[in-house]
Amino acid sequence: MIAAEPTAETRGTPAIRAQVICGGVAVEATVCDRQTLDDDTSIAGPAIIRESGSTTFVPPGWHVRRGPLRTLTIDRGTV
Repeated sequence: MIAAEPTAETRGTPAIRAQVICGGVAVEATVCDRQTLDDDTSIAGPAIIRESGSTTFVPPGWHVRRGPLRTLTIDRGTV
């Protein structure tokens, strides 16, 4: 389901786009690898954050931020 099409970078982090189904509607999501995200990087949903042990989905209308301790915080609203 993840189409590996290169797109713009997010603070130096290469991202790809993938079509996902959210609420019964196909939407384009940003896909990033967690280990390549810089501290304080924020990404608006829809987004998929990949890592070896899990995948985090950020729905539309939410955003995710990687903190200095490598934690991910997901909040409602824009970046």
